[in-house]
Amino acid sequence: MRVVGYACRVVGIGPVYRSGQIVPCVVAMLRTQDTECALRWLYCQMDHVADRLDPVPAPCMRLASAPVMDGAARIRAWRADPVKRRYLWGRLADGRSVSVIFPDGVDHYLFSINPEWAPARARLFLDHALTEPKDPCV
Repeated sequence: MRVVGYACRVVGIGPVYRSGQIVPCVVAMLRTQDTECALRWLYCQMDHVADRLDPVPAPCMRLASAPVMDGAARIRAWRADPVKRRYLWGRLADGRSVSVIFPDGVDHYLFSINPEWAPARARLFLDHALTEPKDPCV
């Protein structure tokens, strides 16, 4: 079997006000056939969520006893690490799923890319259809 596409998702997970339930909510999703497109989309979504959580990533004016990393800071720190980017690329190149989760208080944000595989029977049909051109006059 071979990878024919990728299903990319961003899911927010958190409590519902006054209900006590914790539910997932799809923030964004994309289907693509290109690995680079999937990774670019995921990185853009990470930036987008980080900007919504903390629109001004400026240093805080108050003194803190210990550095506190909120969700936006965790996302930006992860995003800036080239080793983690290479790791993601390697997993997708091997046809494996990728998922990263970032906590922000009681909420969590899950970023994932899942390869979609062509079944063996469908792949044989596609390969056959692509290799043998059909002549409408014959």
